[in-house]
Amino acid sequence: MAAYAALLSLARTIHLILHNHHHSIFFQQFNQQINHLLEQTTLLQAFLEDFTNGDDGLLAGIRDVASEAEDVVQDFLSEQIQTRLKSGRRSQDVQLQRHQDKISDVYQKLQKVTKGMDSIVGQLMKSTKHSTEGENLLKHRDSSSASSSSGLLTPTAGRHVVVGFEDDLMTIKHRLCGQSSKLQVVPILGMGGIGKTTLARTAYDDQLVMEHFQIRAWVKVSQDYSIQEILSNLLVSIKPSNENQCDELLAENVYKGLKGMRYLIVIDDVWSTKAWDDVKMIFPDDDNGSRIIMRIKVGNLLRQMVFKQEDCPVELEKIGKLIARSCGGLPLAIVVIAGLLSTLGRTQASWEDIAENVNVAITTNYEHFAKILSLSYIHLPQHLRPCFLYMGGFPEDYEIHVWKLIKLWVAEGFIKPNESKSFEEEAEEYLEDLVKRSLVLVTKRKPNGKIKICGVHDLVRDLCIRKAQEEKFLHRMLKILDVVNSNKVHIFPEVFQLFHLRYLAVDYSTEIPAAISNLQNLQTLIVHQGRTFKSYEPLYILLPSTIWTLTQLRHLVSRVFHRLPGPEGGTLPLENLQTLSEIRDFRCTEKIVKMIPNLKKLSISYFRGKNDQDYHLDNLLHFHQLEKLKVKIYPSFVSRQKLNPIFPPSLKKLTISGWHHPWQDMGIFGSLPNLEVLKLRDYAFRGYEWETSEEEFRCLKFLLLDKSDLQQWITESSHFPNLKCLVLFVVGV
Repeated sequence: MAAYAALLSLARTIHLILHNHHHSIFFQQFNQQINHLLEQTTLLQAFLEDFTNGDDGLLAGIRDVASEAEDVVQDFLSEQIQTRLKSGRRSQDVQLQRHQDKISDVYQKLQKVTKGMDSIVGQLMKSTKHSTEGENLLKHRDSSSASSSSGLLTPTAGRHVVVGFEDDLMTIKHRLCGQSSKLQVVPILGMGGIGKTTLARTAYDDQLVMEHFQIRAWVKVSQDYSIQEILSNLLVSIKPSNENQCDELLAENVYKGLKGMRYLIVIDDVWSTKAWDDVKMIFPDDDNGSRIIMRIKVGNLLRQMVFKQEDCPVELEKIGKLIARSCGGLPLAIVVIAGLLSTLGRTQASWEDIAENVNVAITTNYEHFAKILSLSYIHLPQHLRPCFLYMGGFPEDYEIHVWKLIKLWVAEGFIKPNESKSFEEEAEEYLEDLVKRSLVLVTKRKPNGKIKICGVHDLVRDLCIRKAQEEKFLHRMLKILDVVNSNKVHIFPEVFQLFHLRYLAVDYSTEIPAAISNLQNLQTLIVHQGRTFKSYEPLYILLPSTIWTLTQLRHLVSRVFHRLPGPEGGTLPLENLQTLSEIRDFRCTEKIVKMIPNLKKLSISYFRGKNDQDYHLDNLLHFHQLEKLKVKIYPSFVSRQKLNPIFPPSLKKLTISGWHHPWQDMGIFGSLPNLEVLKLRDYAFRGYEWETSEEEFRCLKFLLLDKSDLQQWITESSHFPNLKCLVLFVVGV
């Protein structure tokens, strides 16, 4: 909700001031007010996390006071930093002395917003005085609120394919033609109108699938089915016959017709588990890779999603059926309600509460169906609400890249600090939680199982937009600016006056102005650039030395930055920087390592090196947090012998292009204890033979060889005990 998001953003701003020496000195005369403001902000945050159904007027008051407080703090901080930058290294005391009038004005404004915050807390204390809520509110004064996400169920990957979630045809084909020889049942579940039958039919008629199975049969199960009808239809596909047979003889003939054969049976439109129970014994399991596809009617989706393979408790059976019936045949309603039920305790009282609310909301009109969907929002923890509402800002049917979504959430201040995790890691957990609740759909996952691309159903997006409008989920200060492909380079002078920016993505050429240092809140800077028309040499961006003054910077990304400028004396390390991509001719000196000690993702390239140049890549070893590394060497680079990197053991993903080392050097990578993904491109290694050993690549899950003159690979399956995906692409000269 807007109130909670405003409090979260204010708390982040205050923490920034208190934990940054250059910022805290500006507020040394306001320490008491700032700390009191933080205390009250934390108290209100904790209250909203526990109590979701607050008074609308009170929530609006919280939102307005928190937003006004952040305006006051940010505006003053902006003016002071710009004054410091313009006046060089003049002492802070002199600067503060010259702005006594401004300080007095800020003092009055802080007094006003602090009183406003105290008034809000007073109203809450009064309204909950004789209740459990009041007692809990008092407790929150002395202890921080535990993360409400800690008690949530861990997301688990189901064995079924859920259309509209993981609806990739390749997933179905892999399940059908995969290595497992055991008889497997592949249920296809999903929302109405998105093509479950089409998907099943496409897989059924696929050439690879047709060649893989000796027998294929498709049988449709009506709502008022008979066993004889199902068996007769199966037998016609297996062994055509005009004879009328009893059920026992039909079952025997179907069994005999399938015995010893690798078969694929599609059982379409299953309305109940009883239909499957009546026929499942006739399918022999000869350990030969036979498969059965079941397109399950959504009436059973509730049970499937909530309980997976478990039995539904007897006391919940009747209520569950009532909830399913109350969803009026609307598949999305079942999916969302199932997501909600899976997060609640399996108690009769909690399920009855949901059943009552569904019954009140349901009609056959999709317009009123939104009321059902709203139940999931009502039960959504406060820390997830801003992230969920934000999804409504993307266009309809838009494929949302998670790397960008995470950075936007962090930039907006939606993610609560967690001492054991980075903001980005915490944001990924928020996203997985929304997926588990069926509010966000997964379009594509990475080889390591993390979400790569996601989206939301149209009706869910409508809910986001409606709730955002109701709660006035808008931000007074511009924090996000994405003008990629705008071709409006002239906007840059104005951009550098937007002190509140936390995320900036632009098209730009040549040199970033030194005025970038004005953006002291900037967390993400993405600079897009293309190639020249006359050559394959990539254009590059020059970074100013003032880039080192952006202490809040977390992600610095471009297709290619031309080297990394040396930091000036007295510059503080960029301890928050996690991503640096892509730096040309990167010199990994000890000084640079100390300036970016917490780097997690690094991309570097080498274009025209000199033989006498030392790039110090042995210092890569000292990036103790580095998980992803990409090294690209262009054909024009003549100093490959100078590149002798020593990789840190923390690496999980490594991409090497154009290195031209002999295959015997692969042991350098094989010894990395945490390496899960290895991509070798553009003759990363040269030679005709590669022989692996058993001690290497113990954790590797994904291996790609792209462009290589390798002719003989001597290895055994035991050498790659965890390998799940092997890609050989354009092998040979």
